[in-house]
Amino acid sequence: MGWPREKKIFCGKEYFEMDLFEIKKTERGKKMRSRKEKPTTAAQKKANRKRSIRELTWLVYTNFSVRDFYLTLTCEPEHMPHSKKEATKVLRNYIRRVNRRLEKMGKPHAKYICTIESGRNHDNYHFHFVISCGLSRDELEDIWGIGLANARRLKMPQVFMLAQYLTKEVREPNEKSWHCSRNLKKPTIRKNDFRYSHRQMENMAHNVDDRDMWEKLYPGYEYLEAHATFSDEQGWYITLRMKRREHVPGENKTRPSKRD
Repeated sequence: MGWPREKKIFCGKEYFEMDLFEIKKTERGKKMRSRKEKPTTAAQKKANRKRSIRELTWLVYTNFSVRDFYLTLTCEPEHMPHSKKEATKVLRNYIRRVNRRLEKMGKPHAKYICTIESGRNHDNYHFHFVISCGLSRDELEDIWGIGLANARRLKMPQVFMLAQYLTKEVREPNEKSWHCSRNLKKPTIRKNDFRYSHRQMENMAHNVDDRDMWEKLYPGYEYLEAHATFSDEQGWYITLRMKRREHVPGENKTRPSKRD
């Protein structure tokens, strides 16, 4: 018999996820080895996209905020790429132009995550960005110059849905769902094999919708959603999503400050 492992993923200061799952006795305290890839199946594609959505969500919450932009770029017919290779070149040229503008202003290079989409018939290439830099909305749009550009403020409560949207296009096996700059921070991951017992884990699995339970277990965070699945091979697997609780002036004020 193994142990329940708690894996906490801290994405910046505002967002938090937790996985609780069974590990084998021989895996405790050791680095878990990755399994060899199996031939792509419908189930594997679904699992890959689910993992891609989570990883993209983590990166956005860790590196971006409401001060940053969600940017969509389209191409006029005379500038439309004819292949994914050409589209990648167009994408890189835009990033270079943005960074050159920033260099002239004495500012650091942009942080970004972007995707290339080709449309249903693979003849309508366009680009989606989450981007953080020292440029205004108008400047980001003007630098594009070969089609329509639309920049708007990033809405953090919608990041999970945005990640679903950005990964919707079917990719070739081993093809990346997105590209990102090298200056992004990774989320902080902490593991604990001693916090929960099997009985506690099973109780949580049967009460995943219990907001009060989760918010007591992880104070300071507000419950978003949780899911639990069970398999004979792996046992229970629980995933939890939470966000930092907004402070309400005067709420839970149990001790006076030094100035009082």
